[in-house]
Amino acid sequence: MMRTVRLICFLLIHLQVHGQLSHVQLQSSYITAGAYSQHFRDAFSFVANPACLGEIQNFRSGVLTERKWMLKELDNVEITSCFPVRSGGLGLALQHSGDADYKEQCLALAYGLNAGKLQIGTEFSYLLDQAIGYGVKSFGEARAGICFHVSEKLTAGWVLELPVFGIAGKTNPERGPQFFNMGLGYEWSPDLFMSIQIEKESGLPVDIT
Repeated sequence: MMRTVRLICFLLIHLQVHGQLSHVQLQSSYITAGAYSQHFRDAFSFVANPACLGEIQNFRSGVLTERKWMLKELDNVEITSCFPVRSGGLGLALQHSGDADYKEQCLALAYGLNAGKLQIGTEFSYLLDQAIGYGVKSFGEARAGICFHVSEKLTAGWVLELPVFGIAGKTNPERGPQFFNMGLGYEWSPDLFMSIQIEKESGLPVDIT
């Protein structure tokens, strides 16, 4: 019996368990569809795909604050601004989520270039994760995206996000996750828009919005 107990204790001490220590910044699916639209695009759209900044024509800014399921631990506040520049547009996003026990803060800078039917975009983000009693972990990520007008009403695009720096964990050092998004948007009319997005984050199942 003692031999079994010692074996179990040995395994608990030396067993390496893989877990997800980092993830892409929190997104609200209901504010991302506009990236694949012309009439439904807003100040938050570039958070989903920076390429949509290539077609921005005026200054836009927005504030999002939410408390999912009325839990303060899930508080999320995001401020975005974007404006046109020569042959494209720039976007800036600040985000804070969580509470005193665990919080995340993110700063993102994006640029989109207009190349006719095709828009190309890139974004760099800096993410800070802090849990009470532990040190601050910082991650850097870069993403690239395209938007393509298949027709006057149909827009397609994809986004690829890769980690640049930042490692979490000692037993199993882990870099930031890889992320891929593919979206389609169809504007039936200026008042009706339908979209579908397929998202895949490394270590997680495919998500469809």
